[in-house]
Amino acid sequence: MSAMRILSGILMLLTLAGCDNGGGGSGRSDIERTNNIPDQNDTGTGGSGGNTGTQPPVTATESNLYLPTTSGVIWHYQTDSSGEAITARFDGTTSIDGKTLGNFTYSMGLTDYVLSDPTYVGYGGSQFSLADPQSSDLYTFDVKLKTAHPFLGQNVGNTYSGDAVIGVNPGNIQVNAIPYNGSISAGSVSRIDAGDVGSVPARRVSIMLNPGGWVGDVGAGAVPEFLRPLLEKRTVELWLAPGIGIVQRNDGGIVRRLTSIEGIQNPLVFEFAASAPVQPATQQILVDGVPVDHQEWPVDVLYRTSPTGWLKVEFDGTGSWRASLSSLKQGAGLHAATVRFKQETGDVDVPVILWVR
Repeated sequence: MSAMRILSGILMLLTLAGCDNGGGGSGRSDIERTNNIPDQNDTGTGGSGGNTGTQPPVTATESNLYLPTTSGVIWHYQTDSSGEAITARFDGTTSIDGKTLGNFTYSMGLTDYVLSDPTYVGYGGSQFSLADPQSSDLYTFDVKLKTAHPFLGQNVGNTYSGDAVIGVNPGNIQVNAIPYNGSISAGSVSRIDAGDVGSVPARRVSIMLNPGGWVGDVGAGAVPEFLRPLLEKRTVELWLAPGIGIVQRNDGGIVRRLTSIEGIQNPLVFEFAASAPVQPATQQILVDGVPVDHQEWPVDVLYRTSPTGWLKVEFDGTGSWRASLSSLKQGAGLHAATVRFKQETGDVDVPVILWVR
């Protein structure tokens, strides 16, 4: 496949796109707010999370609660159908629309450009490879959307659209103004079996991207065959857990589940029904799979969502640190906190997820 052949095909896309007289709708409606920034009504001094006196504040995370970008974190996944093991990590950054996005890179050759902002998670494009069926040559396509469109958190719309920039290598080709559109829908919370991480409550989000926009809908037949994959509608379903990240991904029926994670401790998970709350059992706090028996370690509870003050952490008669709920008055949904142990070698954070069904 020659660079000229690629360029002529992309130019054909641009010719079709030049006939566009309209754009996608805005259709904005919030899907979910993560409450990942401090609530101005929250006051207090933090602490172990009892229910006495003034409640502690919400403490913001540096990145979004649902997609941590902490350096050195590696997510391990397994493909349901084949058993193939892959990893994912943040590796470098990409600038889109004046914003710095993280390169969320999978070991099978896919990189997603993701903005993990404290108030929302946004998708800004991908880099992937396609093989020429005639020559078996491998070409890398770098698709950058107009901006990082929010899909979880604040200011999430039902639809989105814009013009993308497509780069192709080898050939060093870059073409602007390729139209695209898409849709976003949020699903309910469900438990996902995440291997060594445990059974984790996660929120489902479905993202559809139509890379050719209306051109892909009406003009795909006029585009050379080798470029048609660029115009195919793609739907990815993501299940994201607070403090953990993506625990499951479904790409057109190819399901990949989280099996383990490096750089983040396994979470404590509490659950009860809003209609008939029953106190969940007290849980052992583990660090690297081992009970924490150092009573001298200072410990804090950092609340990541509102309301706060619902977690009790104490060193009890078992000779170790344990956690329980001190309140059952939270509203339905996912709530999150962090138990932080302070050590000379650095802080150790244990995520806590509370699912009120």
